[in-house]
Amino acid sequence: MSGKERLEGDFLTERGHVESSLEQLARTMDGMKLHKRQDVMQDYVMQHDDRKKQLEGLRYFRRMLCEDNNPHVQQIISMGLVPHFVAALRADDFPQLQVEAAWALTNVSAGTTEETSVVVDNGGMSVLVELMNSKKSDLKEQAIWAVGNIAAEGKFRDDLVEKEALQRLLETLTGGLVDLTTRRIGTWALANFVRQRLKALNPDTKPEECTQVVAVLRELLKDDDTDIVIDAAWAVSSMSGWGHHAVDILMDGGVVECLMRLLEEYSASPVLVPVLKAMSTMASGACRHADALLSHKKLMPRVSQLLDLPYSTRVVYNALWLVSNIASKNYKEVRDLLHARIHLKLVRFVKRGVCDQKQVAGPALSNIFLTQDMPHSAWGELIGEEEIEGLCEMLTWNGKSYIHRAIVALQSALQVAASRHFLTCKEQCFLNESYAVCGNATIRKKRIRVKDKERTGRPLAKSNIVAEFMRSNDGYFTLFHLQDHDDQKISDKAQAILNTHFQDEMLVEPETNDENGSDRFLEDAVDIEEDAEDMSEVCATLSKAKLQDAGLTISAND
Repeated sequence: MSGKERLEGDFLTERGHVESSLEQLARTMDGMKLHKRQDVMQDYVMQHDDRKKQLEGLRYFRRMLCEDNNPHVQQIISMGLVPHFVAALRADDFPQLQVEAAWALTNVSAGTTEETSVVVDNGGMSVLVELMNSKKSDLKEQAIWAVGNIAAEGKFRDDLVEKEALQRLLETLTGGLVDLTTRRIGTWALANFVRQRLKALNPDTKPEECTQVVAVLRELLKDDDTDIVIDAAWAVSSMSGWGHHAVDILMDGGVVECLMRLLEEYSASPVLVPVLKAMSTMASGACRHADALLSHKKLMPRVSQLLDLPYSTRVVYNALWLVSNIASKNYKEVRDLLHARIHLKLVRFVKRGVCDQKQVAGPALSNIFLTQDMPHSAWGELIGEEEIEGLCEMLTWNGKSYIHRAIVALQSALQVAASRHFLTCKEQCFLNESYAVCGNATIRKKRIRVKDKERTGRPLAKSNIVAEFMRSNDGYFTLFHLQDHDDQKISDKAQAILNTHFQDEMLVEPETNDENGSDRFLEDAVDIEEDAEDMSEVCATLSKAKLQDAGLTISAND
């Protein structure tokens, strides 16, 4: 059956009085057996005076429409049977005939847009909307299903709303005596109604109508039935893409609290995917919407958990999108990502994720580095070898946009690291072969003499911690070759970074001269005045990694 009819198993269970067990068995028989009396059955459908024969003919063709592999929709349309199905909907004196006709039209409208149009063009839409208020539960249920299939086609949604189909659906879902199957089908139909923004349900001009829909969705999100929760979450996900006003209505209606509860309580991907998608879409809008999400303190820890545990790729993908949209905001929002250490998980996906995950994690990581109002203390938490390694990895990707993002992010990090006020939490001090500088010294202008007298060494040099990380992760090597990139913007930025932050390197192509084949670069130390006035400034900008490379140690007693 079509994807629009995924509830058929439960639906058929509730209609034993419509189709006997023997008839259900016959429906599964080979399709050729159904066609033995096709001409006779066609005549039966067209004989409106004999209700019993008409019912027999309708059931015959309805079974054809229920075949999974070949529903024969186009064949039945070509036989001219759809107008007779619509006429049978008006047989108020024969409810069984109405149910069979509505069922047949449900499956015809489950086809292509053109096939659904045949039902609408023959007057099926208006009659089905009327039957949504039927007092016969099985007929009401089937009419809602058919209307849901028609609502799946965007071109008919506004007409359905004008015919009060949506209003009748909302009344059904809020009714206290509605059975489970009808509520499932009704929730799915509602998700089809709000799949795209409607002229007849514009949040800018008709906020009251939107508020009514949101109130129903909020209650559906609290339902104990998982199928209802899933379809309601997809409906919220769709409405969150209608614009700022729609998101405001959703948030004012208490939907975010329901989504948070689902995010915490459920671990199944069919629930988590639409919930994360809805939150991601909300976060992509105004900063106030992202703030409203982040006001729930459990959000980022839960997202961090979803990025750690072996959840489905769809869950991880949508969780990354949520992170990416938050990362595009100001420091007020990005701060929560840093506190949850999610930027380190982005690095992991950049380095080892699948293609789709890389394409989201990479821009998210670069967005964090491009946060405009980030204080120096936050930069100290952000900049580390792992993070810079992730950006260097992005420099090797094929997409120009990814390379450009990585270069701009690295340029921002380099500029911050060059600031005299910058000191990472990972960086304590730097020393060359001649002198060691105490990173914790409270008295200025003091030096510790290196014990290894065999080393002649060179004067102490000021280093950029980001540049050091780039050297150790082949970032310099990649930038060197990006000078020849066919994109002029990338080429110019690569050259600008090299000229500004690697001006003391010998700008020649690095040679491969170690047994592992890794690239090494020729480096020259920078000469500075031996009696520098402010040694604490050097401590604030130079790398502890250099100390380890020199094989030296610092001791307070030396």
